Amino acid sequence: MVRRVLAGVFWFVAVAAWYGFASFAFGIPGALGPVIALGVAAFVAIDPRHWIWETRRIHQQ
Repeated sequence: MVRRVLAGVFWFVAVAAWYGFASFAFGIPGALGPVIALGVAAFVAIDPRHWIWETRRIHQQ
């Protein structure tokens, strides 16, 4: 769980920084950056389809 939260934080920072650069370079609205970054970070941390994080399986004997 700690890895998911930490990955979410890193993705938030990375996407927000990229969007900040893109808004400066291309003139797109900068207010959407944190919103998009939060959405990406939440998707990575939650991973509803289990594409990123493998679910733990309890092995029964």
